[in-house]
Amino acid sequence: MGVLLYLGIMGAGQLLYPLQYKELAESYAAAYDLEPELFYAVIKCESNFDPRALSDAGAMGLTQLTPETFTWVQTKTGETLPNEALWVPEVALRYGAYLLDMHYKEFGNTRTVLAAYHAGRGRTGQWLEEQGLTKGDTVGDIPYADTDGYVSRVTRTAKAYRFFYPRFRTRSTANRYVF
Repeated sequence: MGVLLYLGIMGAGQLLYPLQYKELAESYAAAYDLEPELFYAVIKCESNFDPRALSDAGAMGLTQLTPETFTWVQTKTGETLPNEALWVPEVALRYGAYLLDMHYKEFGNTRTVLAAYHAGRGRTGQWLEEQGLTKGDTVGDIPYADTDGYVSRVTRTAKAYRFFYPRFRTRSTANRYVF
């Protein structure tokens, strides 16, 4: 009975927390040294794996980049793609992973990285400064309720992925972040 209950819970959890676009998502997570469960959590919270997702703010695709952010990141990659390219899963995942990696290089920890992904690196840097912190420190108070909620949601979702997919628990982690 216990084994069946466990299998039922795990199966239900995996339905709620799918590994869609697995090959692409895990390939880009590895290429940019991201924990795959965190990358899946970002995708799930941003678009619920809908490649045609469009936010009220105009963010597009699986990783919900705004056209402005997409254009800015392309100045770093040297590409010039139209905004509509964000509807293509491969492009959205590649650029979402690239942006997360850029934020890790700038801010160094997951809470601050997720705040920057949601509210922008400029605002996040400002919050750090206002709190007497420097880049590399963990942002304490996030004054935007929606960004604070986003950081909590993604963190909880990453923990759920780790729980429902034992392979995320058993491999060694890069210690790039703690949640």
